[in-house]
Amino acid sequence: MESESIFLELKEELKKYDLPEGEKKEMLKRLMQKYARLLMQSTMSAVERNGGTPAVIDLPDIKRAADLIGIATINPDTVKRAVADAGNWLLGQGPNGTWGWWSALDPPDLKGSIVKIWSTAISIKSLLRAKIGSDTVQIAKGVEWLQENRISDREPCWALLPRMYDYRRYGYYLSPNTYETSCVLLALQEAKVANISSCKKRIIEDGVANLVSYQRNLGSWPIFLTKEREGNDDSDIGATGLALMALSRARKNGLIAGSEADMAIAKAATFLIQRQRECGAWGDVVNTLGSTTKTCDAIRALVESGAQGCQPTIGLGVNWLLRNQGLEEDGRGWGWRKTDEDSRLIASTVENTAFAVIALLRAGQPTTSVSIQAGLRWLLDYGRNGNWFEDTPRVIIALSEYLKLSERAL
Repeated sequence: MESESIFLELKEELKKYDLPEGEKKEMLKRLMQKYARLLMQSTMSAVERNGGTPAVIDLPDIKRAADLIGIATINPDTVKRAVADAGNWLLGQGPNGTWGWWSALDPPDLKGSIVKIWSTAISIKSLLRAKIGSDTVQIAKGVEWLQENRISDREPCWALLPRMYDYRRYGYYLSPNTYETSCVLLALQEAKVANISSCKKRIIEDGVANLVSYQRNLGSWPIFLTKEREGNDDSDIGATGLALMALSRARKNGLIAGSEADMAIAKAATFLIQRQRECGAWGDVVNTLGSTTKTCDAIRALVESGAQGCQPTIGLGVNWLLRNQGLEEDGRGWGWRKTDEDSRLIASTVENTAFAVIALLRAGQPTTSVSIQAGLRWLLDYGRNGNWFEDTPRVIIALSEYLKLSERAL
């Protein structure tokens, strides 16, 4: 029966994962649930095709059912259209080359008018990654705006908000931040590779060198770029992951070199390896929770670093992501963990799902795998009017990564 062959194909997926037997059984159970849904949906399709009378399930019924429950491989043209639509929407959101979406963590009085460093940097990065708008004035102006909004020439790093805001009123949001600094450095490097004329190599080099100067003795980075205080571990997994990505990319692009750069990258990779939980996840150092986003940050950073001996660590992180895909609903997206003891997830989110797809692809998961296909389908289904609002840049990066690797596999 055709449905049985599809189920056997799903079982074959397990052979691609380096999973202990217990975890294979858990994944097989989930695949069996998909099989049951596939069979039921196929039967419904056959009955509908036969005017309400029970009928033999035919191949078109199976294919239709597989598409409905997210098993069938996504048509690359569908993904390309989604990227183009999202890119055009994103360009429309930043006519002056700057972007910003207000959140509950931002100053209430800036609602509706906020411009952010992170939003601008990741928007530029995503558009360039998707090869959209690289020849527009918007991108050139955005790159120039990011460079102008360093803390200062003496302090080549970036804060949550640009310099146009009053420090006396928004001091916390104008403090040098590892997340924003790393994101800007990654965006500027993307612009340099794309030959954006307004991008200045010296600013990237100064920013990278300054970022290295704030690395902790443990090999980590804190959220805010402050001098290290003895006995105070202010390490942050996400900040360390992003900083490691920025430095590793700079080394590949020839913007930093030498033993000091190699040592900084090696120390950061070692820190992440040592801070991995037994379950394979990473979480904030100050609590006991495993986090989807922190795990993705760590996986992407270790892959980017190319550090020796990190493959087993990456493999454990990948397996954790695979085990924790969509346990709360339909087995497709990723959400926030509750506790390490309670494996259920709060509802899937665009941010988590996009990051998980990116991390899995960069870690070498095949584009045709059930997990990748299901995650992408969840993202495509969740989009509204060609966008995912403030998460649109993340989704563009995930979809672009998928297309690049799919074409490479042909």
